[in-house]
Amino acid sequence: MEYCPDYPLLYCDCPFGDPECGNFNCADVIYITDDVMAALDTNGDGQINYGDDLNQDDVDMINEYCDLDGDMENTSSCEVYQCIIACENAWRDENCENVEHLFCHTPYECPVCPGAWGCEDIYNITVEVFAEFDTNGDG
Repeated sequence: MEYCPDYPLLYCDCPFGDPECGNFNCADVIYITDDVMAALDTNGDGQINYGDDLNQDDVDMINEYCDLDGDMENTSSCEVYQCIIACENAWRDENCENVEHLFCHTPYECPVCPGAWGCEDIYNITVEVFAEFDTNGDG
């Protein structure tokens, strides 16, 4: 509105129809992650950070939305991957109420918090809990 302050905002109906719900799949997320990392990790260290050929505001924005380990300095492929899934699921929540969330196993190496449970741990604990407490065997 800087150039035309006396004119109303323009609102248009979308001629392309409703957005497709659940459009991304796990393979798409891998492709997008690889593309983001190829474009933004300019120094090839496997992280988007201040060492890349990006301005500080861009790195700060990426860290704000995608830095899952909270170091606010580096965003890894794993974090970009999880961030894209979170964005896709937020989009589905807003635009596609009846479409389930996208759940994907990451193909990237992800740092693990010491003592954190992995999928195998959760499976084994679940089996133990059901073995002890599901006395009628109905699952």
